[in-house]
Amino acid sequence: MEYDYYPEEEPKKKSPVLAVLKYAVIALVIVVYALMIFRIAIKEDPKSAKEFIWTESSVAAYNESSGEFRVQNQQIRSFSYIDPVTGEATKLVYNTITDDGYFQISSFMYVEATKELILTFRYNNASLEFLKQEYGLSQLPEGELYYLALNTSKGRVTEYTYTSSARFTYEYRRVIFENVDLSQEKTLDLDIYFTGDIDLGRPLASLTVYDYRIPVEYYDLKDALPAKINEGLKKSPYVPDGE
Repeated sequence: MEYDYYPEEEPKKKSPVLAVLKYAVIALVIVVYALMIFRIAIKEDPKSAKEFIWTESSVAAYNESSGEFRVQNQQIRSFSYIDPVTGEATKLVYNTITDDGYFQISSFMYVEATKELILTFRYNNASLEFLKQEYGLSQLPEGELYYLALNTSKGRVTEYTYTSSARFTYEYRRVIFENVDLSQEKTLDLDIYFTGDIDLGRPLASLTVYDYRIPVEYYDLKDALPAKINEGLKKSPYVPDGE
């Protein structure tokens, strides 16, 4: 029996250029996704910058509350306000971050029982180079570089306690202001100063942290228990004379 003979075709050689392009595209996709994840991680505050801070006053108030301990939350944002008298709409623009990107506020909390206002102040490490240029410094002073003051209808609140943490290129300060009666306030602004040159009339920046026209949410702190005083609280780095 005779068989037809068909010579085997030689396998086609893969182009090294195509192989390089293939792996380059895969690497590019991986890098893009990694950058996206990294950017999301940077924008997300760490847990320490969002948690409730227990103080001596709040622990005492909780223990006396029979388990009913409400915290108020408000996310400052831009919104349209309708005047109840005239009916006119006004667009109010609020930013939680300064235009230069150096400073940001977040995670606002307020405890009615103790009149404590808690918020997170975040600054970008790029702001440190700004300080050097702005004040002609060869090096920055040691210790806290930024000081905060809360503007209320009764004047500035210049004393506070805080915890500190860092993540990536950001520094976080979880700040607690006491004796703030939110029921008496329409808006509250946070002024930011360089501790090396404090002039209360000239803040580096100012951000609105509260507006009474923005809806608020109330919740209890069952998930944050046990109520235990935070032993790591530090005091504000500066108290103006006469305050």
